[in-house]
Amino acid sequence: MLFASSNRSEALREQLAPELALLARFRSDTELVALWLLNDNEPEGRQLLRLVALLAQWDQILQLWDHLAQRCKAAQRPASEDERQILAAALDIHNLIWHGRAARLQSVVPGTAFHFKQHERGVQTGEIIRAQWLPGLLNAAGQLQKKPLVET
Repeated sequence: MLFASSNRSEALREQLAPELALLARFRSDTELVALWLLNDNEPEGRQLLRLVALLAQWDQILQLWDHLAQRCKAAQRPASEDERQILAAALDIHNLIWHGRAARLQSVVPGTAFHFKQHERGVQTGEIIRAQWLPGLLNAAGQLQKKPLVET
């Protein structure tokens, strides 16, 4: 019977691999740990539940985007691969609560003309988008909630 329980635990960990990878990314980022109050004294399962419960809330997704955008602006750089993956995985978790519609990332193509109603500047000069620093966010109704952060 213990063997069957062990197999179920391994199968569950395998099924939760994307979420556990997100938790690992969060735990490796001291600012995000502080922001989301992840506690090293809690077991991994409890931390994962806390993270999922938080990311189910749209306001928390917006707060995560704001935090990542602020980092990009402060360092005058695009989001790192880890930061982009954190945002995308957080959105995937949030979308688990929606049926038939989903929030999504809004990207912009370099070379596009900058428009203040559709884009947010990371650099305060220029009229043509040179690079996307962080994709924007569309809520489940398709409304632009956070404009893509761009370098012009």
